[in-house]
Amino acid sequence: MKIVSFAWTTEALLAGRKTVTRRCWNERYAGRFKSGDLVQAYDRNPSGGRTV
Repeated sequence: MKIVSFAWTTEALLAGRKTVTRRCWNERYAGRFKSGDLVQAYDRNPSGGRTV
């Protein structure tokens, strides 16, 4: 499963106000994510965060 950190926007994500994310990722990394993919959302880095 893919992981995305929403550290600064966790509150908006949990409230349903945030439904997409826009990141400055390189093409290769960004290409791993496709429309409709489910990802694990973390409140910060997965090694120290919690799933939200």
